[in-house]
Amino acid sequence: GSKSKSERNSRKGHKMREIGKSIGNTNFDGLIADVSPEISVKAGTLKKGTAEVSYKRGTLFASSSKGGLVIFGTAAGDGETLTPFGVLADDVTVGKTEDETTAFYARGAFRASKLTVKSGYTLGASDIAAFANIGVKII
Repeated sequence: GSKSKSERNSRKGHKMREIGKSIGNTNFDGLIADVSPEISVKAGTLKKGTAEVSYKRGTLFASSSKGGLVIFGTAAGDGETLTPFGVLADDVTVGKTEDETTAFYARGAFRASKLTVKSGYTLGASDIAAFANIGVKII
């Protein structure tokens, strides 16, 4: 073409700045604490309830032996066993008419200060160990 080498390089630089802008807009919320163990994601289904409920990214969930997922710290019912499931990857709202399938972190390292459990519940050492057993490291 008719463009000089410096004009072509200047255009390349402009494209790189645009890419940098896109990357720069990513919000860092501090939930993920380390690259090890490597993050992996799985799907989970939150059951519809009698009222609409919203959960924040970073909420810990347990799976129930009676089916479905519950926010971690929920008391197990009669004959029910609750086991750690994962960390909610995105904010989600579960309505009254349909179950909501969403993404959960199945493995990774997470900051305890950024995690949410059931109101009134405090995450203890045995809980942290139970999550570590499934690959969710709480720091």
